[in-house]
Amino acid sequence: MKQPLPTSLQALASQVEHFIENKVIPMEPAWLQEQQCKDRIVSELREESLDNDLWGLFYPKRYGGKIHSLQDYLPVAELEGRSELSQPLFGCQSALDAHILANFAPPEIQKQFLPQMAAAKAIPAYAMTEPDQPGSVPACINTQAQKKQGQWHINGKKWFICNAKQATFITVVARTSSTAPTDKAYSMLLVPADFKGVSVTRSIPVLGKDMGQAELSFDNVRIPLNYLIGEPGQGMALMKYRLGTGRLLRAMHWLGMAQRCFDLMGQRIHCRKSKAADLENKQLVRQMVFTTHQQIASAREILRLASRQLDTKLSGEGKTGASTVDVNTAALSSTLLNSAKVACSNALYSAADAAVQIHGAEGLSDQTPLGNFFLSARATRFMDGANEALISAAGAQLIKHFRSHSRFVFSATD
Repeated sequence: MKQPLPTSLQALASQVEHFIENKVIPMEPAWLQEQQCKDRIVSELREESLDNDLWGLFYPKRYGGKIHSLQDYLPVAELEGRSELSQPLFGCQSALDAHILANFAPPEIQKQFLPQMAAAKAIPAYAMTEPDQPGSVPACINTQAQKKQGQWHINGKKWFICNAKQATFITVVARTSSTAPTDKAYSMLLVPADFKGVSVTRSIPVLGKDMGQAELSFDNVRIPLNYLIGEPGQGMALMKYRLGTGRLLRAMHWLGMAQRCFDLMGQRIHCRKSKAADLENKQLVRQMVFTTHQQIASAREILRLASRQLDTKLSGEGKTGASTVDVNTAALSSTLLNSAKVACSNALYSAADAAVQIHGAEGLSDQTPLGNFFLSARATRFMDGANEALISAAGAQLIKHFRSHSRFVFSATD
């Protein structure tokens, strides 16, 4: 099920695959079972990743990135996604933030943070959702950022924030105008995590496990006026840019996780303890294997088309990572992007569920990575936009299409 790669990237993909299979996956049992060892394991493997020049492969080119289109990154991202442990080892989680800063942050902010990120010495977090507010309705954001005495003063709370405890800086979405229309009322601001007034108020376990989510409080945090990403009032457009690109980047790693579930399922069917149950000749087992294969293959093709579409949009303003990207062009949503996210989410959920079922009780324990995969798979159904909301939006777009067209052309550029 591997996809052909340009010759220039084949060696890089092989290097990533070797690192995942021989360095990362063997450390998963200790990482899953020994809480006190997690930080040490991540730190040691990250150093090996840096030594092998595998950090930040999808970073902007001028900050060490080696892959410069979503289409080329897809097969490599799938390899990275085969282990949840690999996310902090390759800079996967911070690639989007690197592009955001490279495209929209002031030069002085870029100089302060991007070289540190490229050296794996700065960890970003993104703070949008808030307690008591629906995360799917950005217009309900209550965090305020006001200009006072030549500074931004920020007050509010954010929750379910990844990397909150380790973050070097946090990109905060806040209301900066009380009179502007909703699409111009919000801005993105960069807040160093060690500034006075920034605090982690609590961890938020997910289904009983600490998955790194936390709540953040901003109590009269003061930052310089130039710690603004993009222009004042551009927050909504930047959120759409993050969501569009972020959905695809996450979905690429979800496919890698789905492939790992599929592989574990196949291995389990043929292992010694499964021979007595004759799993390979069970009709429903064959159906699970077929359905999982079909969903992964279909999701991969939709994701490839969506990646090509977004690459095309971004190339109209400059290659991904170029400082000339226009936020309004980059923020364009589409039926294809929504379909890709939903397809990859469903493929992972189905693959994880089937793999757990084939493994039985062992699949829910920490004896395999499947329990964590299943937790992640469930979360994908609302991450970067709830599947139901994306399905509704895509359905409305498709119905609207037929108001003025008699047929729909399935094309990557439509």
